[in-house]
Amino acid sequence: MRKLAKTIDLSDIKDKRFIIVGDLHGCFDQLTELLKKCNYNKEKDIIIATGDLVDRGPNSVDVLKFFLPDNPHQDHHIYSVLGNHDWKFYRWLIGNKIIVGKSLQRTIDELQNKCVTDLEKGAMILYLQALPHIIRIPNLNKKPTYVVHAGFSPDYPPEKQSIESCLYIRGTNPKNYFSEKDGIWFDYLDGSFIVLSGHIVSEIIQPNPNVFCLDGGCCHGGKLRAMVIENDKYEIIEIKGYKKDMKIPDWSDILSMLKR
Repeated sequence: MRKLAKTIDLSDIKDKRFIIVGDLHGCFDQLTELLKKCNYNKEKDIIIATGDLVDRGPNSVDVLKFFLPDNPHQDHHIYSVLGNHDWKFYRWLIGNKIIVGKSLQRTIDELQNKCVTDLEKGAMILYLQALPHIIRIPNLNKKPTYVVHAGFSPDYPPEKQSIESCLYIRGTNPKNYFSEKDGIWFDYLDGSFIVLSGHIVSEIIQPNPNVFCLDGGCCHGGKLRAMVIENDKYEIIEIKGYKKDMKIPDWSDILSMLKR
Protein backbone atom coordinates (compact mmCIF):
# COMPACT_ATOMS: atom_id res chain seq x y z
CA MET A 1 0.00 0.00 0.00
CA ARG A 2 1.35 3.42 -1.01
CA LYS A 3 1.81 5.80 1.91
CA LEU A 4 1.20 9.34 0.75
CA ALA A 5 3.80 12.02 1.40
CA LYS A 6 3.13 14.78 3.91
CA THR A 7 3.11 18.28 2.40
CA ILE A 8 3.17 21.73 3.97
CA ASP A 9 2.10 24.72 1.91
CA LEU A 10 4.03 28.00 2.10
CA SER A 11 2.87 29.21 -1.31
CA ASP A 12 0.85 32.11 0.09
CA ILE A 13 3.90 33.78 1.62
CA LYS A 14 4.64 36.78 -0.58
CA ASP A 15 6.78 39.11 1.54
CA LYS A 16 9.76 36.85 2.20
CA ARG A 17 12.87 35.72 0.38
CA PHE A 18 13.35 31.94 0.14
CA ILE A 19 16.77 30.31 0.44
CA ILE A 20 16.58 26.68 -0.72
CA VAL A 21 19.73 24.83 0.40
CA GLY A 22 20.92 21.55 -1.11
CA ASP A 23 21.84 18.40 0.84
CA LEU A 24 23.99 19.35 3.85
CA HIS A 25 25.15 15.98 5.22
CA GLY A 26 26.56 17.48 8.39
CA CYS A 27 28.50 20.31 6.72
CA PHE A 28 27.66 23.00 9.27
CA ASP A 29 30.62 25.29 8.59
CA GLN A 30 29.72 25.35 4.90
CA LEU A 31 26.09 26.14 5.75
CA THR A 32 27.24 29.11 7.81
CA GLU A 33 29.49 30.33 5.00
CA LEU A 34 26.76 29.89 2.38
CA LEU A 35 24.17 31.81 4.41
CA LYS A 36 26.68 34.62 4.89
CA LYS A 37 27.22 34.75 1.13
CA CYS A 38 23.44 34.87 0.68
CA ASN A 39 23.24 37.82 3.13
CA TYR A 40 20.86 35.80 5.26
CA ASN A 41 18.50 37.84 7.44
CA LYS A 42 16.25 35.83 9.76
CA GLU A 43 13.68 38.61 9.80
CA LYS A 44 13.27 38.60 6.03
CA ASP A 45 14.32 35.13 4.84
CA ILE A 46 12.91 31.61 4.94
CA ILE A 47 15.40 28.75 4.75
CA ILE A 48 14.35 25.38 3.34
CA ALA A 49 16.75 22.43 3.09
CA THR A 50 16.32 19.58 0.62
CA GLY A 51 16.89 17.02 3.37
CA ASP A 52 19.79 14.74 4.29
CA LEU A 53 20.81 17.03 7.11
CA VAL A 54 22.95 14.29 8.67
CA ASP A 55 25.69 11.72 7.94
CA ARG A 56 28.96 11.84 5.99
CA GLY A 57 30.05 15.34 7.08
CA PRO A 58 31.68 16.27 10.41
CA ASN A 59 28.95 18.28 12.16
CA SER A 60 25.55 16.61 11.85
CA VAL A 61 24.68 17.52 15.43
CA ASP A 62 25.32 21.21 14.79
CA VAL A 63 23.26 21.11 11.59
CA LEU A 64 20.36 19.50 13.44
CA LYS A 65 20.56 22.03 16.26
CA PHE A 66 20.45 24.85 13.70
CA PHE A 67 17.24 23.47 12.21
CA LEU A 68 15.61 22.57 15.52
CA PRO A 69 13.15 25.37 16.38
CA ASP A 70 13.78 27.33 19.58
CA ASN A 71 10.04 27.60 19.96
CA PRO A 72 8.00 25.21 17.78
CA HIS A 73 4.97 27.49 18.09
CA GLN A 74 6.71 30.66 16.93
CA ASP A 75 9.94 29.91 15.03
CA HIS A 76 8.74 29.35 11.47
CA HIS A 77 11.49 30.55 9.21
CA ILE A 78 13.73 27.48 9.01
CA TYR A 79 12.41 24.32 7.35
CA SER A 80 13.60 21.07 5.85
CA VAL A 81 12.04 18.17 4.03
CA LEU A 82 12.90 14.66 5.20
CA GLY A 83 15.79 12.96 3.42
CA ASN A 84 16.57 9.26 3.28
CA HIS A 85 19.58 9.71 5.61
CA ASP A 86 17.43 11.64 8.08
CA TRP A 87 14.83 8.86 7.96
CA LYS A 88 17.43 6.18 8.65
CA PHE A 89 18.93 8.20 11.51
CA TYR A 90 15.46 8.67 12.99
CA ARG A 91 14.81 4.92 12.91
CA TRP A 92 18.12 4.32 14.67
CA LEU A 93 17.27 6.91 17.32
CA ILE A 94 13.98 5.20 18.18
CA GLY A 95 15.66 1.81 18.44
CA ASN A 96 14.72 0.13 15.17
CA LYS A 97 17.02 -2.61 13.94
CA ILE A 98 18.78 -1.25 10.87
CA ILE A 99 22.04 -1.79 9.05
CA VAL A 100 24.49 0.85 10.24
CA GLY A 101 26.86 1.84 7.44
CA LYS A 102 29.86 4.15 7.57
CA SER A 103 27.78 7.30 6.98
CA LEU A 104 25.36 6.70 9.84
CA GLN A 105 28.12 5.41 12.12
CA ARG A 106 29.85 8.76 11.77
CA THR A 107 26.73 10.51 13.05
CA ILE A 108 26.36 8.02 15.91
CA ASP A 109 29.99 8.53 16.91
CA GLU A 110 29.48 12.28 16.81
CA LEU A 111 26.53 12.01 19.20
CA GLN A 112 28.77 10.19 21.66
CA ASN A 113 31.80 12.46 21.19
CA LYS A 114 29.72 15.59 21.73
CA CYS A 115 27.94 14.02 24.73
CA VAL A 116 24.47 14.60 23.30
CA THR A 117 21.98 14.07 26.14
CA ASP A 118 18.87 11.91 26.06
CA LEU A 119 16.80 15.08 26.21
CA GLU A 120 18.54 16.41 23.12
CA LYS A 121 18.07 13.09 21.36
CA GLY A 122 14.38 13.26 22.23
CA ALA A 123 14.14 16.69 20.63
CA MET A 124 15.81 15.30 17.49
CA ILE A 125 13.34 12.44 17.37
CA LEU A 126 10.34 14.75 17.61
CA TYR A 127 11.80 17.08 15.00
CA LEU A 128 12.62 14.37 12.46
CA GLN A 129 9.28 12.67 13.07
CA ALA A 130 7.43 15.87 12.16
CA LEU A 131 9.36 16.75 8.99
CA PRO A 132 7.29 16.97 5.80
CA HIS A 133 8.26 15.16 2.63
CA ILE A 134 7.22 18.02 0.34
CA ILE A 135 7.10 21.79 0.82
CA ARG A 136 5.20 23.92 -1.65
CA ILE A 137 6.63 27.41 -2.07
CA PRO A 138 5.41 30.44 -4.07
CA ASN A 139 5.09 29.84 -7.80
CA LEU A 140 8.02 30.20 -10.14
CA ASN A 141 7.29 31.15 -13.75
CA LYS A 142 3.59 31.03 -12.82
CA LYS A 143 3.86 27.29 -12.08
CA PRO A 144 3.28 25.48 -8.76
CA THR A 145 6.71 24.89 -7.22
CA TYR A 146 7.75 22.16 -4.79
CA VAL A 147 10.80 21.27 -2.68
CA VAL A 148 11.43 17.55 -2.17
CA HIS A 149 14.45 15.45 -1.27
CA ALA A 150 14.74 12.84 -4.03
CA GLY A 151 12.02 13.67 -6.54
CA PHE A 152 8.56 12.80 -7.78
CA SER A 153 7.19 9.72 -9.46
CA PRO A 154 6.11 10.70 -12.99
CA ASP A 155 3.05 8.47 -12.55
CA TYR A 156 1.35 10.72 -9.98
CA PRO A 157 0.61 14.43 -9.44
CA PRO A 158 2.37 16.26 -6.56
CA GLU A 159 -0.52 15.74 -4.14
CA LYS A 160 -0.44 11.96 -4.71
CA GLN A 161 3.28 11.31 -4.29
CA SER A 162 4.37 8.45 -2.04
CA ILE A 163 6.79 8.76 0.85
CA GLU A 164 9.03 6.22 -0.87
CA SER A 165 9.33 8.31 -4.04
CA CYS A 166 10.11 11.48 -2.10
CA LEU A 167 12.88 9.76 -0.16
CA TYR A 168 14.51 7.49 -2.72
CA ILE A 169 13.53 7.95 -6.35
CA ARG A 170 16.29 8.21 -8.93
CA GLY A 171 15.03 6.30 -11.93
CA THR A 172 11.44 5.97 -13.05
CA ASN A 173 10.27 4.52 -9.72
CA PRO A 174 11.69 4.23 -6.19
CA LYS A 175 12.77 0.63 -6.69
CA ASN A 176 15.20 1.17 -9.55
CA TYR A 177 18.27 3.34 -9.99
CA PHE A 178 18.45 4.73 -13.51
CA SER A 179 19.97 3.80 -16.82
CA GLU A 180 20.61 5.31 -20.21
CA LYS A 181 17.59 3.34 -21.44
CA ASP A 182 15.09 4.28 -18.72
CA GLY A 183 16.33 7.76 -17.81
CA ILE A 184 15.81 9.78 -14.63
CA TRP A 185 12.50 10.52 -12.91
CA PHE A 186 12.31 14.09 -14.19
CA ASP A 187 12.62 12.99 -17.83
CA TYR A 188 8.95 11.99 -17.62
CA LEU A 189 7.33 14.95 -15.82
CA ASP A 190 4.54 16.70 -17.71
CA GLY A 191 5.98 20.19 -17.18
CA SER A 192 2.95 21.60 -15.34
CA PHE A 193 4.94 22.27 -12.14
CA ILE A 194 8.51 22.94 -10.98
CA VAL A 195 10.55 20.72 -8.64
CA LEU A 196 13.58 21.68 -6.55
CA SER A 197 15.33 18.50 -5.40
CA GLY A 198 18.50 17.09 -3.87
CA HIS A 199 19.61 13.45 -3.55
CA ILE A 200 21.35 13.11 -6.93
CA VAL A 201 24.70 14.90 -6.94
CA SER A 202 24.79 16.95 -10.11
CA GLU A 203 27.02 19.60 -11.63
CA ILE A 204 24.12 20.50 -13.89
CA ILE A 205 21.74 22.68 -11.92
CA GLN A 206 18.80 22.84 -14.33
CA PRO A 207 18.61 19.71 -16.50
CA ASN A 208 15.27 20.86 -17.92
CA PRO A 209 13.09 23.97 -17.55
CA ASN A 210 11.04 22.48 -14.71
CA VAL A 211 13.68 20.88 -12.47
CA PHE A 212 16.53 22.27 -10.36
CA CYS A 213 19.13 19.90 -8.88
CA LEU A 214 20.46 21.48 -5.70
CA ASP A 215 22.77 18.75 -4.37
CA GLY A 216 26.23 19.89 -5.43
CA GLY A 217 28.04 17.15 -3.50
CA CYS A 218 29.20 19.34 -0.63
CA CYS A 219 30.21 16.42 1.59
CA HIS A 220 32.19 14.84 -1.28
CA GLY A 221 34.33 17.90 -1.91
CA GLY A 222 31.94 19.44 -4.41
CA LYS A 223 29.80 22.51 -3.71
CA LEU A 224 27.10 23.58 -1.31
CA ARG A 225 24.39 25.14 -3.43
CA ALA A 226 21.47 27.42 -2.68
CA MET A 227 18.67 28.75 -4.84
CA VAL A 228 17.63 32.19 -3.62
CA ILE A 229 14.11 33.18 -4.70
CA GLU A 230 12.47 36.57 -4.36
CA ASN A 231 9.54 38.08 -6.26
CA ASP A 232 9.44 35.24 -8.80
CA LYS A 233 13.13 35.70 -9.62
CA TYR A 234 15.99 33.48 -8.55
CA GLU A 235 19.75 33.15 -8.47
CA ILE A 236 22.04 30.23 -7.69
CA ILE A 237 24.73 30.80 -5.04
CA GLU A 238 27.47 28.23 -4.38
CA ILE A 239 30.50 27.78 -2.15
CA LYS A 240 33.23 25.16 -2.05
CA GLY A 241 32.32 22.01 -0.17
CA TYR A 242 33.84 20.03 2.70
CA LYS A 243 37.19 18.23 2.30
CA LYS A 244 38.62 20.11 -0.61
CA ASP A 245 41.14 17.32 -1.22
CA MET A 246 38.35 14.90 -2.12
CA LYS A 247 36.84 14.56 -5.56
CA ILE A 248 33.15 14.24 -6.35
CA PRO A 249 32.34 10.57 -7.09
CA ASP A 250 32.37 9.59 -10.75
CA TRP A 251 28.93 10.74 -11.85
CA SER A 252 29.72 10.59 -15.57
CA ASP A 253 26.73 8.38 -16.29
CA ILE A 254 24.42 10.83 -14.52
CA LEU A 255 25.88 13.82 -16.30
CA SER A 256 25.64 12.20 -19.71
CA MET A 257 21.92 11.68 -19.14
CA LEU A 258 21.42 15.18 -17.79
CA LYS A 259 23.05 16.63 -20.89
CA ARG A 260 20.71 14.87 -23.31
